[in-house]
Parts: sequence; C-alpha cells; structure tokens
Amino acid sequence: MSLRNSHRSSIKQAVLPLWDFISQLSLVIFIVLSLVIIVITEVDNNMTKKLRTYMVDLSAPALSFAAKPIETLRNIKQNAGYYFSVYDENKLLRQRNEYLENMHLVMVELKTENKRLREMVNYLPTQRKSYKTARIVSDNRGIYTKSAIISSGAKDGLKDGHIVTNKQGLVGRIYDVGQNSARLLYINDMNSRVPVTIGQAKSKAILTGNSQSELVLKFASKDAGISVGDRVVTSGDGQYFPIGLPVGVVKEVSNETILVAPYMDRNRLDYVTVISLDNAVE
Repeated sequence: MSLRNSHRSSIKQAVLPLWDFISQLSLVIFIVLSLVIIVITEVDNNMTKKLRTYMVDLSAPALSFAAKPIETLRNIKQNAGYYFSVYDENKLLRQRNEYLENMHLVMVELKTENKRLREMVNYLPTQRKSYKTARIVSDNRGIYTKSAIISSGAKDGLKDGHIVTNKQGLVGRIYDVGQNSARLLYINDMNSRVPVTIGQAKSKAILTGNSQSELVLKFASKDAGISVGDRVVTSGDGQYFPIGLPVGVVKEVSNETILVAPYMDRNRLDYVTVISLDNAVE
C-alpha cells in the first residue's frame, strides 16, 4: 500500500511541472494569436474580411443544420393551423349547403303552390322589364312640343312606346326611333296620356299634358275625394306603363281642374332610364 502511494506521488511530481509548462505555453500562444489578429486587423482589412467570411462559411452549414428542426416544427405548427382552419371552413360550408338545399326544396314547393293558385284565379302574369341608360343630347323647349333627343336608338333595342324614367319618377315615352337616337315625349307634352291612380283610395284617372309645367287629371270621379298632396302613380291599365311608377303630387283641386306637379324636373335631367315591357313572365 505504501509502495503504491509512493509510486503515485512520484508520477504526480513528474507530471505537475509538465502541466504547468503546457498551461503557460497555451496562455502565451493565445496572447500571441490575439496580437497577430489585432495586427492583421489594423494592417489588412481585406484579410480580416476574408477571414470573417471564411469563418462564416464554415459555420453556415452547422447553423443551417441546427435550424432545420426549428423550421420543421414551425411548418408542422402552420400546417396544423391550416388543417384546423380548413376543417372549420368545411364544416361551415356543409352547414350552408344543407341550408341552401332545404331552401331550394321550399322554393320548389312555393313555386308549385304559386302556379296552382294562379291557375285557380286566372292570374294574368306581369311583364318582364329590361333597362337601358341613355343621355339627353338635345331638349326641345317649344311652346307646344315638349320633347328631347336621347343618345340610344334601335341598335340598343329601343322601340316606340318604351317608358322613360329617372330617379324621381316617370319622365315620358319613346317615339320616333332612329338607329342611334330616339325622341323622348315628356309627360307634360300635349299628346301625353298616362293612366294613373291617386292617393290612398287608388282613384283612377288619366293624366294629360298641357305643355305647361303642371299636368291635368281627367276623367276622375267626382266623389273620389282627391285632395292636395295626394300622390299620383301609374295604374298599369292598358299595360303601356308598369304599375306604381311615381308621377307627381296633386297641387291644386278645383271644380274645373285638378293639377298635378310632376316629380321630374326637365331643368335637371341629364341621364334617363328607358324601360321596355317585353314578354309576359310565366
């Protein structure tokens, strides 16, 4: 036992000086390398850049390899979020599709029932409407003739008798159609006749033009109870005009005449909408 301890002690005594020498030499080498790097940095920037670039090139593969697991985890997280988002969206679309299928069945039932009820009451179907916007290019302000020229004609599908409106209400009718233009007859022209209803009682009459700013109600029942302020709209009689187009408001009621102020204002007309009443809707 004593021999083993003495042997260890002798080895330790022999190694310690060597270890101290290596430690001191390492310190010296580190200092020398530091000084060399400092000197190189001060003297040659290009070499420093090359050295830095070389070190970056050496470390880039390792950094890229180390980033792979993080990138993989990030992709897994994004894919999982996308999967759950698609799942929720698919669930919502299924619910909407089911709702639309149910609504389709309801619509089919209502359509069938509506057709049956029409047959029972001998219903006359309403007319299909089509619309065309046109610009007024010329306004005839003659004493008797109240008309204008619009920028659409036969090539746009316009025909005699088509209805002209704007956002206020009825403006007039189309007549004398050319290929690229047409003439508009205002509702206050002497030749204008419009079947209308008046007020809440829906009293029927014919609204005529008199080449003045106001219109004249004719053939109104004496006991219709028409009063100032009553609203006048198209009745749809004769199927020349659609039902319910605003025309004007009763301005004056007397024993001789009933005057109506039209909603449309010729001085502010620029663009108008032409309505055509085509085939009946089944």
